[in-house]
Amino acid sequence: ELKNKPGHTLEAAINEVIGLSYNSDMHNAIAVNEEKDKYLEALHSFVAQQNKYFENYQEALQKKDDQIDRLESLISSLIENNSENAPAISEESKMSPNEPKKIEKKQSLFKKIFG
Repeated sequence: ELKNKPGHTLEAAINEVIGLSYNSDMHNAIAVNEEKDKYLEALHSFVAQQNKYFENYQEALQKKDDQIDRLESLISSLIENNSENAPAISEESKMSPNEPKKIEKKQSLFKKIFG
């Protein structure tokens, strides 16, 4: 159709068709690159959020580890002090009449707490 227009040669028609095709391809390539850039930006944002989440999670785990260490140390200290300060039980030592009931209550409470 272009070559049949007045003033158009076959060469001019070919150049015009090639130019239209080139421009169309360029527009498609630009659109694809813009779409890729949007996806990359979204992916970078997601990765940054995940990194922040893992940093916060790691900090929380470290705090829990520190708490566990302190509790283990406290328990060890209590056990050590209890064994050092426990009175020696001799045959002469006798329990008061209320002592067995107190011990049973403590044992019951201990079982409820620690299963």
